[in-house]
Amino acid sequence: MKRANRILLSAVLLAVSASVVFGYTLNGRKWFSSSDASFRLNSSSAPSCCLSASQLQNQILSGLGAWGILSNGGSTSASGAKNDGVNAISWAKLGGTTLGVTSYVTTDTGQSQLCNGNLLYRFVEVDVRFNNAFAWQTSSTCTNGFDLAGVATHEFGHAAGLGHSSVPAATMYPSVAACDFSKSSLDSDDRAGYSAIYSCH
Repeated sequence: MKRANRILLSAVLLAVSASVVFGYTLNGRKWFSSSDASFRLNSSSAPSCCLSASQLQNQILSGLGAWGILSNGGSTSASGAKNDGVNAISWAKLGGTTLGVTSYVTTDTGQSQLCNGNLLYRFVEVDVRFNNAFAWQTSSTCTNGFDLAGVATHEFGHAAGLGHSSVPAATMYPSVAACDFSKSSLDSDDRAGYSAIYSCH
């Protein structure tokens, strides 16, 4: 997810009569079993400003919990993005204005499922990293920092199988402004995208 100093709303969504227009995209992958979608947190290299270790962990896990298929598997010393058999959540210095990044480490293209007209391959390993070079703040103390819970919800949306959305209010919109705390709550577009992947078993 990229930061944005300001968001320019230039997209125009067209609705024909009463039909609903969605802006979500899919990345062509999904978890075939919830037991495979367990993520482990490596808290080393976490930023020292501006949240406590427990606040950082709680906000990351709240983002993870927003997507029903994903779960918390505890802690790990693994870090992403490495093919090590662990769905790792870790901290790193990421380039430029990137707040977080999701790496599709391994996908089994030998296993697929057709769901709602979408061909989806099986996720095997996904790693998520957050940028420790940014200030992560709460809504009550925010000056020019970012909402970790919202960014985590966005990145774990990718980890669940969603691409970016063209809907500015959606969690999966590709950028967020400083002190914007709206992205930790899923928009109807995010829920529709998730349903397009996981309404088939």
